[in-house]
Amino acid sequence: MTLFARRVSEFRICVQEAFLSLLPVALLSSIIIVLINGLNIFLPNQYLIPDTLLVEAGKIPALIYPLALTAALSYYLSGFFEVDRVSGVLLALTTYLMAQQLVGNGAQETSFNASLTVMILPILMLRIFATMSRLLRSVARQHAQGAVFQPVTLIVPLTLTTLIGAALIYPLYHLVEALTQGIAYVLNAIPGTLGVAIWSTLAHLIWFVGFHGTNVMSMITGGDLQSDIIPGLTWQKFLEVFIGMGGVGSVLGLALAILLTAKDRYLRAVAYLGLPFALFNISEVLIFGIPIILNRVLLIPFLLAPIVNFTIAYGVLKLGFFEFGGASVPWVAPVGLNGYLLTGSSYMVLFQLFLLATTTAIYAPFVCRYSRTQSSTELREALRAKLHLGDAIGSDYSQKFYGAQSFILRSHRETRQVVEDLRRNDLVLHYQPKLNIHANTCTSIEALLRIQIQDGTVEGPYFLDTLEKAGFSVILDRWVCDRVLEDMSRADTLGSDLTFSINLNPESFADGEFVDYLIQQFTSKNVVFEIIERGFIGGSGITKNIKKLLAAGIRLSVDDFGAGYSNLGRLTTLPVDEIKIDKSLLAKVDTQTGRKLYETVTRLCRDLGYRVVAEGVETRSEFEFAKTCGVTEIQGWYIAGALPLSEALAFARAPAPSSAPAETAQLV
Repeated sequence: MTLFARRVSEFRICVQEAFLSLLPVALLSSIIIVLINGLNIFLPNQYLIPDTLLVEAGKIPALIYPLALTAALSYYLSGFFEVDRVSGVLLALTTYLMAQQLVGNGAQETSFNASLTVMILPILMLRIFATMSRLLRSVARQHAQGAVFQPVTLIVPLTLTTLIGAALIYPLYHLVEALTQGIAYVLNAIPGTLGVAIWSTLAHLIWFVGFHGTNVMSMITGGDLQSDIIPGLTWQKFLEVFIGMGGVGSVLGLALAILLTAKDRYLRAVAYLGLPFALFNISEVLIFGIPIILNRVLLIPFLLAPIVNFTIAYGVLKLGFFEFGGASVPWVAPVGLNGYLLTGSSYMVLFQLFLLATTTAIYAPFVCRYSRTQSSTELREALRAKLHLGDAIGSDYSQKFYGAQSFILRSHRETRQVVEDLRRNDLVLHYQPKLNIHANTCTSIEALLRIQIQDGTVEGPYFLDTLEKAGFSVILDRWVCDRVLEDMSRADTLGSDLTFSINLNPESFADGEFVDYLIQQFTSKNVVFEIIERGFIGGSGITKNIKKLLAAGIRLSVDDFGAGYSNLGRLTTLPVDEIKIDKSLLAKVDTQTGRKLYETVTRLCRDLGYRVVAEGVETRSEFEFAKTCGVTEIQGWYIAGALPLSEALAFARAPAPSSAPAETAQLV
């Protein structure tokens, strides 16, 4: 991917994140609209809510949305432009309010030209602010001390950008006005059915980029769509009843397609959340939640479904199959009910259901594709295929990152990049020897993941954090265990009695099937499974599975003890044979306090009956100090780095170094 394409993709994701963050606003406004407008469908005539109140209530979202969108876009795009987020949001809101007063006259209802100016200008100002900030920081680095000059590099660009924004308001407004007048002239020159079809399609395109397409097109063209398509049915009501089933894009069909075909948990959750509102023709929850905005996969059905419905419905109505009495039906009336109220015919309900089924069928293949490309399911399967794990890993080992919508978008992108890296290259296992102090020889080795690039170079496991967040840890751990089994067989044939250590993610210990696999394959083998301390407090499921491993005679070790989750009181209850002291504690032994802490922790672990391993030993002084603390084993670059199996076995057979550093201290 080129730099330009990557930046475009990042910009699109930032915009999608901004709209996703507006989901609560869309949800709240949808609830207000349903409660106020929906009541009139069922209330007797004497209790109907006045139209004036409905109009005023409908203005509430329109007042909140532009300001909220400006704040959201400026927040996420500040990160994209690499400027201070607080300053970016402050600049955007200031510019927004300033433009609202100057070209919108501070009114609640403004022309579309003013509204578009108010929305575009803050984003343009962010770009200018970012450029000016970088230039001034560059000057500051050359001519002043950064810490002293930092306030200036923030205040000066902010002030200048605000002044530039004020100067650009009227020119931008008149440019927007000229463009919209040209569009309106062309659209108004197209008569009848074709004009309405184009009007509807453009409205959907505007929705696709995040604006209320129906309102925008009405403001641009000035058309009210109140002329009759057939007696008793206006174009506006035609679009509401036959095109907007579930709201813009006929998204009721989209929700049904997701529930019928998608396996992605997040998509299904959004569909369930948006379905009640889609029944009342309110589409914002689905549009913001999926999101449809700037969604390249769903663009085609989002435009195609309304066009197909328009064509079918127009043809059927022109053939005279239904008569309309001109009844007044709220736009929030559900599909089927609105058609029945307009015609009094149950056949109209069946016809609308047919259109809904058609819409669902149009969306279905695109939903399947989107679900595959955006969910972790496809990536998990790709990773599983790359590692040749077949069906041994079930389908419920993913979906760990659905808590926050914006994180999902970035997690998908990062995870996809990692999986693509693994597809192009090869995972390999290297082994880092541990020196037994008492025997003065290597008695165990730890399996460590590496990635071998196509050019033959070997890199560290930079991908572990991303795949763990994506819920793929079990897949990697299963691959590691399978490879270790193969390498243990090779070591056995060479007469080696080395103990193999395998570091597993806590999520793997939480999975019953994986634990059963460990018991089946590793019982009675010379192996130790390492788990970080927080794994022992991961819930009843992990505790139960750890007890199963212990009952099978499998040994466990606490990895990275002292690295943030440590609880000395838990040392009395940990069901393990070995404690590995994290290298962060050893790094502090150059101070008296650090030495005393390390000595105390190692002595306490020994007194409680644990084998103690010193991790991260990199220098002779650390090596000698760890020996004086009475540790059982020492592991680190000073002894040896991570080696291919053959070299690790050769190292174990060779005389151990007493004070001389190893030559192969590389990746860990």
